[in-house]
Amino acid sequence: MRAEYELTGLVKHYGDYDGFNYCFYDAAQPPASQARIDLVLDTIEFTDTCEGTDTLGPGATGIWAFGYYGYVFFSDGRIKAETDQPMSQGDRMIVMCRFAHGLFIPEVNREEQAFETDVKELAFVGSDYPLDDEGDGGSASLMGGDDTPMWVQVLFNILGGLCCFGLPLFLLIYRLFGKSIHRWNLRRKMRKLLDGMPDYYYEVPLGGQLLRSRRILSALDGSVKEDQMKLIEACVLRLVDRKRLEVVREMDSKGELQELFRINDTGDLTPSEEGLLPELWALLKLAAGDDRMLQPQELKTLIKENPVEVRTFARKLQALNNVEVSPKDVRRDEAQQVYGFWKYLNDFTLVGERALQEVALWKEYLIFATLFGIADKVRADMKRIAPDLKSIDGLARQVVEGQAGAMLCYALSDSIMDAARRTINYETDAERRARIRAERARRNSGGGGRSSFGGGGGFSGGGGSGVR
Repeated sequence: MRAEYELTGLVKHYGDYDGFNYCFYDAAQPPASQARIDLVLDTIEFTDTCEGTDTLGPGATGIWAFGYYGYVFFSDGRIKAETDQPMSQGDRMIVMCRFAHGLFIPEVNREEQAFETDVKELAFVGSDYPLDDEGDGGSASLMGGDDTPMWVQVLFNILGGLCCFGLPLFLLIYRLFGKSIHRWNLRRKMRKLLDGMPDYYYEVPLGGQLLRSRRILSALDGSVKEDQMKLIEACVLRLVDRKRLEVVREMDSKGELQELFRINDTGDLTPSEEGLLPELWALLKLAAGDDRMLQPQELKTLIKENPVEVRTFARKLQALNNVEVSPKDVRRDEAQQVYGFWKYLNDFTLVGERALQEVALWKEYLIFATLFGIADKVRADMKRIAPDLKSIDGLARQVVEGQAGAMLCYALSDSIMDAARRTINYETDAERRARIRAERARRNSGGGGRSSFGGGGGFSGGGGSGVR
């Protein structure tokens, strides 16, 4: 394909020479597989020197080329530039020519500038040409050729370097440390809410809300992780404390005592932990069946018989676990309650004498200690200072003494989490068949999408870009 177009003002008059630096072809999409440029002047043949002289005269010319793999040369009185391999998008064919005065009568006069310094030297920046190149043709330089002012080129080189190396490096650092930096900044802002806080808070914080307490503590102290397992353990202990779950002993088929959970319908489920507590109880009730007696391993049967219910619970647990609080979401008194209570549980044996009424709160203390991941420590502290273990009822006594009932609670929690992990992405047979039918329907529908931004016209490519 041959492209022709008329240019005006191409050759300019400078104080030392006439000349130009022009981009004749800017490889767009798709780029040309091969390109060639012929510069012809009817009245004279282009040569590198005047015949019989060593000085520039009419016809004496310097030529250079940039932006592509190929050559620029004199041939049969013409200046020719051509590629020697397929071009890539972004390649350019830039040709720079220098002429002696008198060969042309340029319309553009730049007498105050010099071609050698204001055009040639700038074009050589970043190129393969040495400054003393005579311009008698040869290989084109892939780089250089731009007659943009030096400071602009330097600026673009710096920006290009930042884009090529700085931006990927920044994205890599952000990917590796972005979450840590975000959490550190969040924690720094959250800690300001603790200014002026008393050493300890002795009551159960936030009316007993487990989820919100854990979120606030995790935002305040990075050592407390948002652990789904600890949350479920705390919820199971609360169901036992609320009498919705009861540890009972029964004889098995071999005549040996075994400990089971009995599911009860009476008992308070508040605070509900954003619906998690009643949904957990309903799941355990479903697993226990008609006899209302639950063993942790019965959850494995539940996965097979009622996978959708288990998956729904698992996804709710996952969603609740990913909620993050910020300083604007937390009141100062809430932050101080949670952090003060956490410090109190950590220093349980160091805080002085315990009043008798505190013993009634030990069950809640154990539930929160489990949530915060310090249950073993708090249980040992309670056993060390308890005035009378017999006065601590049910759950508290079992947990403090390390009896099997408490261990059964933790075994149940582990079974619940195992069931949740197994079914989080579970797909039932009916769901799988529906998905396959939908995929087949899409494949068999034929045709394509619609696309039209105006008419197609008769466009057939081509175009150029000038560097003037």
